Amino acid sequence: MVVHVSSPVTDAEMTPTSQEPLLDARTILEDFGLTKYEIDAYLALLPLGIAEAKDICQRSGVPTSKIYDAMSRLESLGLLDVQQSRPKKYMARDVSTAIQRLQRKKEQEFEAIREKLPVLETQLAQRARTPPKDSPFWSVAIGWDEFVDKHLAKAMEASETYFSVVDHAAIETTASPEVLERATEMVDAIKRNIRKQHIDFRLLVIHEEGAFDSAQSWALDLIGKAGARNTRFTTQKTQSFHVLDKEGVIFLIPNPARPAQTLGSVFVTDTDLAEEIHEDFEEIWRAGRRLELAD
Repeated sequence: MVVHVSSPVTDAEMTPTSQEPLLDARTILEDFGLTKYEIDAYLALLPLGIAEAKDICQRSGVPTSKIYDAMSRLESLGLLDVQQSRPKKYMARDVSTAIQRLQRKKEQEFEAIREKLPVLETQLAQRARTPPKDSPFWSVAIGWDEFVDKHLAKAMEASETYFSVVDHAAIETTASPEVLERATEMVDAIKRNIRKQHIDFRLLVIHEEGAFDSAQSWALDLIGKAGARNTRFTTQKTQSFHVLDKEGVIFLIPNPARPAQTLGSVFVTDTDLAEEIHEDFEEIWRAGRRLELAD
C-alpha cells in the first residue's frame, strides 16, 4: 500500500535536538556527493517506506522533471530499490545496509583515484617549473596547526640536506595533544623520505639547564636510537628553525607577550639567507652535546 502525503519535508523535521550532535544527515549526505535534489528525494522516501515518484515530489518539492534522474542515482548508490512497474515504485533500503553501500562506494572511488596518483604526480611534475633561486618567496603560518600542515610539510620536499633546531620546552608546553599527534605522523613521513632520499639530516634540540634527560627522552621517542648520531643538544638560546637544501628556511616565531608560546612560523626561500643560517647551524652543532645512550 502506497501512502500519499502532500506536505513536503521541512528542515524542522531534520533539525537535531539539543541532545544530538550538530552534524545533520543532509550535510553528511552532501559529503558523500549527493546533490540537493537527491537528498531531498531520499529524505522524503524514508518516512514513506514505499512510494511513487509523484508522492516523493509532493513531499520533497523536487521538480517532476528532476525526480527520475535523482531516483536513478539513489538506486545506483544502493540507497533504494525500484519496482519496474507502471508507474515505478521506490522502496528505501534498510538504513544500515544503505550506509554500508555508501561507504563501500566511496572507498571504491578513493581506491580508483589513489591508483591514478602516480600518473598525476608525474604529469604535473613535468609541467611544473622549478622556482628560480634568485627569486625570494615567503609565506606565514599562524599557530601550531598551520605550522604542521603548511610549513613542516615542506620538509618532505628536501632532497639533499635538512637541518632542524627545535626548542623542546616550547613544543612540550604550547602544542595541543592533537597537534602533537599530527606532527608525529608528519615526522614519520619525513623520516621515511630522509631514508629513501639519503638526506643529510641533523636535529639540534634546545633545552633548559638541568632538563637534558627530559629533552633526550623526547628526542629518542621522536627519532629513535637509529638517529642518535644525527642528534645533538644545546642550552644556547636561539630561535627554532629548519634549513632545507640550503635554499629554504622555516622560522618559528615566539609570541612577544609570552615568549614561551609559539605564535606561528615563516617560510622563506632565499639561498643567501639559507646559506647564512646554515653556517650558524654548523657552529652551534659543533658545540652541541651528543646523545648519551646506555650500553
